[in-house]
Amino acid sequence: MKERKWLVVLSAVLLICALATAVLASEPIKLVVNGKEIKPDVAPQIVGNRTMVPVRWIAEALGAEVEWDADTKTVIITTKTSPESGDQEAISQLVEDFGKSLKNVSLLAPEDAVVKSIRENYADFVSPALLAQWQSDPENALGRITSSPWPERIDIIEAKKLSDTKYQVKGEIIEMTSVEMASGGYAAKRSVVLVVEKIDKNWLITAAKLDAYEQASPTVYQNKQYGFSLSCRKAGQVMP
Repeated sequence: MKERKWLVVLSAVLLICALATAVLASEPIKLVVNGKEIKPDVAPQIVGNRTMVPVRWIAEALGAEVEWDADTKTVIITTKTSPESGDQEAISQLVEDFGKSLKNVSLLAPEDAVVKSIRENYADFVSPALLAQWQSDPENALGRITSSPWPERIDIIEAKKLSDTKYQVKGEIIEMTSVEMASGGYAAKRSVVLVVEKIDKNWLITAAKLDAYEQASPTVYQNKQYGFSLSCRKAGQVMP
């Protein structure tokens, strides 16, 4: 008698689960892309444990193009790049490459050597006018002013569009020594503002303005037994 009762209960539970599954399966699956519901001509379906959706509708809703290659049975999805995002990528690459070249120009070398070094290392990154300005006045050029630390790179903080052919880039020149190269961190950093303009289809730096140095935090040693402390900076830094 008890066994029959348990069989009745089990059958009822299975029937309820089956009905619930059927109800859920009958409900349409919504497809929402970037907060907007789209309704494809082929409804999404649950197959096994996976939800299958039409790829063309998803890709095109995200701004991509979809092609079908019948010969190779291949779906080809190509994302579109806006002109503005392409410009920003080109400008970022320009500033990155320029930042890597700073350490190659020693501004303490003899004047003829500095003029030659500026031309060889900066000609691909700055406008002819700025190049000539730095060559005639190396003291106001960007480059290496000590053997250590040296300018290792430029970290971009912000790229602001001023017009279709002009951007203002705010960044930081990161200076390193062999210590930071091995253990991380930086010896000093200096804010820089670059003006980048499109000249003859090429993005070039047309102006640069430097701010004061920001030193890395000093290492403080405290001796509680004798009541004194030492403030130490890494090589190339200035004590306060």
